[in-house]
Amino acid sequence: MTTPTPAPKPIRYFVSFSNGEQTGSTEVHLHHPIRSMKDIYVVQRILADAGAHGAVVLGWQRFEDEQ
Repeated sequence: MTTPTPAPKPIRYFVSFSNGEQTGSTEVHLHHPIRSMKDIYVVQRILADAGAHGAVVLGWQRFEDEQ
């Protein structure tokens, strides 16, 4: 009998954004690293789902893995 492998831990990012009305920062969890504009669009969709419609990502930083 094999033991199921645990799901990978999400990658945690600190993201700063603006949508013209508000500027803010938040933590976003992804299951893949940010490597392209396609990934930024995923982050923008997450922000929009959280109420920051039309958000533009100003910057991001990956959090260090917890020990």
